[in-house]
Amino acid sequence: MDSPDNSCYQEGCSVCQVCTTHYLSDTDQHLQLTHLPFDHELCPDCSLLLLFRNREDPDYTSHIQELKGKTGLVELIETIHNSDHRNVGSQSVHCSEHPGQDVTGFCKTCQKTVCDICSHAVTRATTVNNVNTTNEISQHNGSTTSVDSDNLRHQELESNNGTDLDDDHQSQHTTDADDENETSSEKSFNTTKSAPSGTKLNHFPATEESGTMVNHSDHDICDIYQAGEIMADKLRKDIVCVKQAVSDKQMHVEDVLAEKEMLASAKKTALQKADEIFAKMMEVIKKKHQEVTTTIQEKFQEKSKHLDQHIDSCESQILCMDSTVQVYNTALRDLDVPNLVTMATTHCKTLENKVQEYNNTHTDSGKNYIEFDSGPCVEYVSSAQEYIQVRHDEKQLPAVVQVETVPATAGFTSTAEITLSSSSKVALSGYPVEVEIRDKYNEVIKCAVQDNEDGTYTAHFKPQVSGMHYGSVNPIDNKTTVRGSQFEFDVQSNDPVLWFGGKGKEPGLFNFPRTLTVDPTGDVYVVDELCRVQIFNELGTFKSHFKLDGDLKDYNAVGVAVCSSDDTLICPLMKKDQHLGGCVNTIAKLTKTGEQVSMATQPFQCGMHLAINSKDQIIVADLFGKCLYILSDTSGEQIQTVSGRGLKNFRGPNCVCVMDDDSIVVSDTSNNCIHVFDEVGNYLFNFGQKGHRKGEFRGPQGVAADQCGHILVADQYNNRVQVFDRNGQFVLCIESTGSPLHWPRGIAVTNDGHMYVADSDHHIVKKFKYLE
Repeated sequence: MDSPDNSCYQEGCSVCQVCTTHYLSDTDQHLQLTHLPFDHELCPDCSLLLLFRNREDPDYTSHIQELKGKTGLVELIETIHNSDHRNVGSQSVHCSEHPGQDVTGFCKTCQKTVCDICSHAVTRATTVNNVNTTNEISQHNGSTTSVDSDNLRHQELESNNGTDLDDDHQSQHTTDADDENETSSEKSFNTTKSAPSGTKLNHFPATEESGTMVNHSDHDICDIYQAGEIMADKLRKDIVCVKQAVSDKQMHVEDVLAEKEMLASAKKTALQKADEIFAKMMEVIKKKHQEVTTTIQEKFQEKSKHLDQHIDSCESQILCMDSTVQVYNTALRDLDVPNLVTMATTHCKTLENKVQEYNNTHTDSGKNYIEFDSGPCVEYVSSAQEYIQVRHDEKQLPAVVQVETVPATAGFTSTAEITLSSSSKVALSGYPVEVEIRDKYNEVIKCAVQDNEDGTYTAHFKPQVSGMHYGSVNPIDNKTTVRGSQFEFDVQSNDPVLWFGGKGKEPGLFNFPRTLTVDPTGDVYVVDELCRVQIFNELGTFKSHFKLDGDLKDYNAVGVAVCSSDDTLICPLMKKDQHLGGCVNTIAKLTKTGEQVSMATQPFQCGMHLAINSKDQIIVADLFGKCLYILSDTSGEQIQTVSGRGLKNFRGPNCVCVMDDDSIVVSDTSNNCIHVFDEVGNYLFNFGQKGHRKGEFRGPQGVAADQCGHILVADQYNNRVQVFDRNGQFVLCIESTGSPLHWPRGIAVTNDGHMYVADSDHHIVKKFKYLE
């Protein structure tokens, strides 16, 4: 084994010529660990410096091959194997404090590379502890250790950065170090010499020739290749930061481009507004011009006519006087003395008076001048120009939109908070922001936007149905979009606030509940297909029930309505021997405990559903007879019969209710629509058709009307309840996806914005809140 000039003080140990540190051969990790002045590599396994004569050395190849199977090292090994480290250190890495000097390590504390000059003579054993450790290792390997006491003292002094050395000793130490460095250079160490990993080098201060006196004694020094990994990690982090900065800058460019598009939209809007304003101004001016022109023409005609009349009068006078002159001339020519005397005595005075009259009354033709007086209008127009301005530097254009929505429920008002900002992140207010929101049917719902004057805007809207909704924020117009202006959110369905019942024949349970009503106290009356009338309070707690007996023992109640004037119940009755849906032509008035008050047979065929108006009149929908009956009371006196024969799309009148103005609402199950009549049965309108979209029905059943004028419809086969205004315009939908309806039939409303729905196929009654 070749050995450096500085002989080792332990058997089996080689001394690194770079840092003069001892290294022992460790048979457990390396077959041969000798620092020779040839090619070197950084061991990927232990991060120690490996020096070999060449890459073809069997020990190097064996060690590398051994490490190739380790996870995460293959790429690093290949990089090392394929690189020329002999040129990397001297050509690429130099000392930070001594330019041109090869590095021996990297100071983590200072973040600088260090060389032999600034880290120079590391002690033979870095510290006494290192020596002791070396002794232990040597003894463990079976070798005998002999330590020079003077060398140990020298190590201790060096470890204290030379603080105990006198000036001469310090100078001599520096000279020896320089000589050693020159010796190393003569031996052609053109490769990077690095201290082994984990070694904390006690660097001496740099020489005075370097001009720096940095003491690295207490600093954390690592191998140059470990420093490379540290710096690589730092560079990777820097790359991430730079990439993020690039991404931010690209996003900023996109925002500025959007701002440019918004600028074009602003220009277009400004031009359109300018055209509109100037067009209006021109229209005003044109109108005034026409008025002035008309006035001038009219005055001209008037004055011209007056002058013509004056001319005609003067010409008439001239003719008259010419005629008189001719008569006088004739008399003079004929020398008719008697005639002359007569003319002179009788006509001369008259003629003189007439000439005087002509001269006095027809010499003035009047004031006939016409002139256009503009007055100060030009000055006014000029001064008005001051109010016509192009504002261009008063505010920035929006480039970024942020939208935050709150959880929304169908039928209830919700909000979206909108932040408008420029590409430079400045919050913007004062823009005519418009928000368009479309539901899952791609229909626009109404939305009002409030400017909070702090760069935020609040959009108020009321979703009509559940499901995904899609919004668009338009800061200037609806043609230009900016980042974040498109948004979407999910609207929850309106689910029941409570339910009661269940399938069964016991009290409090139902067998296909079909119709229900609510009395003024809030009690709920439910009739199921067992023809029982059950009573519950507003919380769904069972109170009582009854079935008909006495004179009514042969009948079943198939429906129920409350007469609020006398606190009684009105029930349509059917013979027990008939199947449900058969002939229903009897109406009974009962107490709330089921006792008979009165009963009468009516002329209709199947009047299973009825309603009572404010006059206590009973309105019955005759399904089989296809008409409505308006009765005065249970005595059967008919006030009006509304036949459906002359009405289009009136084939299956099923359920009926009355509105706050006593208008009559009828569900036509066969035609999938709703008909509305006035209080005396005059037909008004209908709405709805077959389908599953908003305002469409599939087998509409129960109807109800609240005190706000809303019409509620149980859309049976669409398994939902729809709400309309008094004109039949869609308002909202109760889809109850969290607790689905199945065959909703009867429906009733309360005075506090709730509704009860007979969920027939689930044998329960559900209560919903539908008004805020």
